[in-house]
Amino acid sequence: MFSMKQLVWAICAGFVCLSLVCSKDAVFSQEPTNDVWSIDWRSDGSLIAIGRNNGTVDILNGATGTLRTTLEASYATVRIVAWNPSGSLLAIADYDGAIILWDSDTQQYIAVMHDSDLAIYALAWSPDGSQLASVNESDTRYPAPYTVKIWDVTTRQVIKIFDFERDIFSIEWSPNGNQLAISGDKNDVLILNTTSWEIEMTLEGHTERVSSLAWSPDGTKLVTATDSDINDTIKVWDINTGQVIAHFPGGTVHSLKWSPDGNLLAISEYRQIRIIDMQLSDVAWVIPISSTVWGIAWSPDSSQLAYGGVSGEVNIANLEPEPTPFYDDFESGTSNWTHPAGWLRINTLYHSPTWAMQAVRTVTTPYSLTLTLNTPLDLTGFTSPELTYWSLHRLYYNTEYGRVQISLDDGATWTTVQQMTNTRNVAWTRQRINLSAYAGQTVRLRFVFEAAVCLPDHCFDSASPPFWRIDDVRLADAAPMVALPLTEDFEGDLARWVTEGTWATTTETVHSGLRSAADSPGSNYAAKTLTALTLASPAYTTSGSTGWTTTESAVEDVTGRLRRSQLFPPSILLSTP
Repeated sequence: MFSMKQLVWAICAGFVCLSLVCSKDAVFSQEPTNDVWSIDWRSDGSLIAIGRNNGTVDILNGATGTLRTTLEASYATVRIVAWNPSGSLLAIADYDGAIILWDSDTQQYIAVMHDSDLAIYALAWSPDGSQLASVNESDTRYPAPYTVKIWDVTTRQVIKIFDFERDIFSIEWSPNGNQLAISGDKNDVLILNTTSWEIEMTLEGHTERVSSLAWSPDGTKLVTATDSDINDTIKVWDINTGQVIAHFPGGTVHSLKWSPDGNLLAISEYRQIRIIDMQLSDVAWVIPISSTVWGIAWSPDSSQLAYGGVSGEVNIANLEPEPTPFYDDFESGTSNWTHPAGWLRINTLYHSPTWAMQAVRTVTTPYSLTLTLNTPLDLTGFTSPELTYWSLHRLYYNTEYGRVQISLDDGATWTTVQQMTNTRNVAWTRQRINLSAYAGQTVRLRFVFEAAVCLPDHCFDSASPPFWRIDDVRLADAAPMVALPLTEDFEGDLARWVTEGTWATTTETVHSGLRSAADSPGSNYAAKTLTALTLASPAYTTSGSTGWTTTESAVEDVTGRLRRSQLFPPSILLSTP
């Protein structure tokens, strides 16, 4: 989880406004012609380039936010600004078909690469800085409306031209330089081999056009998203197999950027920027925005995110990681734990690749299997500690139990903080346990899989024995509270919610606007399955409050957890009685 202070650098009317704020309440006036189309942070962190709708490029000091210079780069909209890998050259692409190279050391233009007056929509440097790939409108428009051009930066000449029978929105060079990923108005992504210059792979799985894509820093994964279908997911692909290995709720995505350290993914979409913790496959932070954001860029150390768009503002979000006393995904073994042989590390069923822990009942006699964390956890400095883990389980007849326990006396006695029995799920679900009562203390943690005597008429089927699998165990401060009243109309997406089962937004039946949320859009939910919609952050309740009231739907408790098997109307207002 991340705490965030907002550093807002607003470049307006020729001067710089620098202020430190803790919210997005700051408003700076901008001329409509100063819309931000593109932002890029130089590799050494010293400069930030900002391309604007009026043909100018602002160069900011990356450390202080002061305006170094403004380049009168073009008479047309500056569509893309991109530093070369070494940071010595800035490529500026405009709607007049020109690529302008600016030397940041001499602060001089050194070249203009231009072979067409038609707009450039995307630009990407090769990892060695010797080539540029551009996406241009085609001279003929039919049957190939866009072309991809490969430029030699030394000779300033086009060395390859590819015509595609599609519009093209995004192009990204892989970190090893061997591939170009290309997406556009089709529901697939083309992977172009840069040695043979042939299409070596087509990634298929989206339901609508793919508007944005980004490589992981190690080049093993590619993330893709659409801008036209709120029910299509954001997909993470294993580039070696061409298979989807993870996905997140989709939306109207305008831009994607993977952080340089590979841990975070920034997603610019309708009314917000979502930041995903890629290690946990969970939302780390949501930055509210009031207007469309086109340009986003990470600082080289992954601690800050710059973003700007239609408002003309340039905002820098400082993402300060809060201390995480413990996280284990079992990828490095079980040295953190003490456990009997009944707890096994498995690589056949897991939440995050490629290992998890499992206990299975194999006998009818009673027994107890404990998985105990070796190191005590110091919760000093935490105000709302929360234990989260992912669970897959089958527990029968009130004879099998999954318990999570905490000890304050170094294991002499244990307190159960969660117990599951007579329950099962068919998909991994995230478990959340509030440990606020233990804030400021040192605790021990263990998981207990316990079985009582198996009665003859209530014994388990050996073909489907009881089991408990756990993965991605994490202890940290809980997500920030959401203040009441909370209004949700579901016109955006489900980024503020944790979904279990098939919950998604839909246009089938609405109360207001264009969308609502349903547990199984277009079909019925499967029998004996959990379907739940959970508010990602706990809601704020005032002293003396006993629960929630809503305008349209019942809510079980103050965590905002919904368990319903019918359409959930939009425009829900959650408030204390």
